[in-house]
Amino acid sequence: MEQLNRIELRGYVGFTHQNTFGNSRMVRFSLATSYYYRTPEGAPVVETTWHNVSVWDGNGDVDISQIKKGAVVEVVGRMKGTKYTTAEGVEKHFYEVVPTSVKVLEGKALPQGSN
Repeated sequence: MEQLNRIELRGYVGFTHQNTFGNSRMVRFSLATSYYYRTPEGAPVVETTWHNVSVWDGNGDVDISQIKKGAVVEVVGRMKGTKYTTAEGVEKHFYEVVPTSVKVLEGKALPQGSN
């Protein structure tokens, strides 16, 4: 059986944080995706999930300076888990998307109720 680690997301950018390492730039950002449904009583519900994404400048065709709060971004990549221990000795887990493709969908808004 072939293993698969692939994720595709389209949503709105939340926070962004750019870093420079030598001649390379990297941006970490949060991406909100929402799932819309109705309860059995008919009440609308919006379930929002925040994803952590890290992308290096030159990874794909995106200019990372275009990744700003509120932008609609499409990301294709893989999930990566990192385990670390805090100064207090507590083990924590951090998951992020490592993209192979990032597209900023300029002038686009996501329709309400789309999944």
